[in-house]
Amino acid sequence: MRKPGETLRHNLLEAAAWGFEAVTPNALDVVLHRIRKKLQLLGSKQQISNVRGVGYALCTKKAP
Repeated sequence: MRKPGETLRHNLLEAAAWGFEAVTPNALDVVLHRIRKKLQLLGSKQQISNVRGVGYALCTKKAP
């Protein structure tokens, strides 16, 4: 959220959220899915994009 448009690596986001706790491999994916749904329900112009093989980025939706 602090760096919109910048791609953040999966492991960096996991470390920020859970530190050194052991979590299931898809825990971050589940949390991001829930956040995406909430953003959509709110009608937000922001979206979380998956950058394949790199990580995730917070972006502004493009107009249709």
